[in-house]
Amino acid sequence: MRGRARAEEVVIEGPTSAAPPKLSAGVKLVRVFKGKRHVVTTMEKGFEWNGTLYRSLSAVATAISGQHCSGPAFFGLRARKESSK
Repeated sequence: MRGRARAEEVVIEGPTSAAPPKLSAGVKLVRVFKGKRHVVTTMEKGFEWNGTLYRSLSAVATAISGQHCSGPAFFGLRARKESSK
């Protein structure tokens, strides 16, 4: 895929609700991005990554990647849209 890094690893640990991206508190999302492993923990009021609480999973994905992107797609919870050619 041109211009986008693919996930090398996406792991979801802990209890999840029936329909992601609605995740229960305590779920850990793991994503390897550019060779570095990132672990995000779902909290009651957001997502914790690197000791910082974020209001949305997209905010975490943006902090990790350096560009705006969909958090659920970045962490493999939702299929990415194919770009039109």
